[in-house]
Amino acid sequence: MITYQRLLEEMEEYVIKAKNAKDDREFRELLSGIRAMCDVVLNEKQRAQAVRKELPPASGEPLLSPVKIEDEDANGDSIFDF
Repeated sequence: MITYQRLLEEMEEYVIKAKNAKDDREFRELLSGIRAMCDVVLNEKQRAQAVRKELPPASGEPLLSPVKIEDEDANGDSIFDF
């Protein structure tokens, strides 16, 4: 996972390059790259919050209770009893 610090360092490099851009096209491309990096972080946080909201709260109750099957040919509870 990329750290926020590393992402900020990359954005700073893009800002320096944008300040030294030769033309408007290059400037806009660099700004677009900065925007993309911001969108990645912002969307990641929104996605994490959405997942937390969608997960049902954990309960102490088991979803299924085990049902013991009685078989007259079985010798015991072990799966190895025949």
